[in-house]
Amino acid sequence: MPVGSKLAQEIAGKLAIQDNGLGNPTLADRKIAQAFQSFDVDESEKLFKAAEIISKGVTHAHSIDDFIDSFPSMPHISQVGKLAIASAILDAEKRSRLFVNPSNNYNVFSEQAISNSWYPFLIRILASGVKSTEVDRIFENVSFTSFNYDRCIEQFLTYALAGRFNLTLAQAEKICNLKPVLHPYGCLGILGVPTHSGGLLYGTTNVDLKSAAENLKTYTEQIDPRQHELQSIQTAVAEAHTIIFIGFAFHEQNMNLLRPPQGISASRIYGTAFGMSESDKEIVRSNLSNFWGDLNGGNMRVRENVVLSPLECSKFFADYQRTIAS
Repeated sequence: MPVGSKLAQEIAGKLAIQDNGLGNPTLADRKIAQAFQSFDVDESEKLFKAAEIISKGVTHAHSIDDFIDSFPSMPHISQVGKLAIASAILDAEKRSRLFVNPSNNYNVFSEQAISNSWYPFLIRILASGVKSTEVDRIFENVSFTSFNYDRCIEQFLTYALAGRFNLTLAQAEKICNLKPVLHPYGCLGILGVPTHSGGLLYGTTNVDLKSAAENLKTYTEQIDPRQHELQSIQTAVAEAHTIIFIGFAFHEQNMNLLRPPQGISASRIYGTAFGMSESDKEIVRSNLSNFWGDLNGGNMRVRENVVLSPLECSKFFADYQRTIAS
């Protein structure tokens, strides 16, 4: 999925103002232009102005989130920015190796295409020792939190579960929904499957973009501490025996969001730190010590119970799969 500067570049292209051939302005991205029509007519000028501002300036920011945060008095910047984010992520879902063309119910994603990722290791660890008669309990001892807007993990688990245990997609979807992936900043929408009505298909082009965009929060937006999703995340972290950070940037704000007020009881923490300097690792370790708190020996626990691996995600899972499963 595109992030940071890459996502900013895509958004700049999508929001470029063009002539529709009739002397009227339109956008390079037709889905966003169509979404503009669902707003009040008197909003049109402000929306196009916001699109122009974003298109010209977003590549000079660290990310679209940072750019939106620069204009707190211009709500249309946020509205248009989120429409562009939603459009870009849906396009990326469709381009991804997890996309399955819904035109044929027998289509599945290519196992070979994802063989070099960490996903195959995940389903092998989860499914190890699980009988087909008790597959509905497969997620009993695991919880997932994603800081991304996409539904990659949901898509993979649904199809992988169906293939591993000879289930229909509808059956696999039902099991996955028993332990939904938690998204503190929202996501495009609840994942749907081609064989079952309801939900938003992965990488679909048939979407109410305005509704999808309204589900999203940028990381600079204040998250209500009473939000049910946030409480569920912090409860899961507090009760976890093992915590694993995969492809996580360890931003202080997100660390604070994850950390439960009552502290954690985890006996071990793993994280991928591919390309991270030793200096930055020490900062991360310091932040992780706060998860336990000083009264619970946070600093000592970090030294003894935290592993920040220099490996990429797939190699990390390959090397640590027995440790994770134990």
